[in-house]
Amino acid sequence: MSTKGRNNRKRTTPWEQMLENFEQRVFGEARLELDVRYFRATGV
Repeated sequence: MSTKGRNNRKRTTPWEQMLENFEQRVFGEARLELDVRYFRATGV
């Protein structure tokens, strides 16, 4: 998922790169927290 979208756009400005890194970090942390809550709820 992460590599596919990045390879499609090779020319990125430093600003775009910074925004992309920020989005990946925020969404990555949010997804991790959701996974933890889901696993605790299901008892896995």
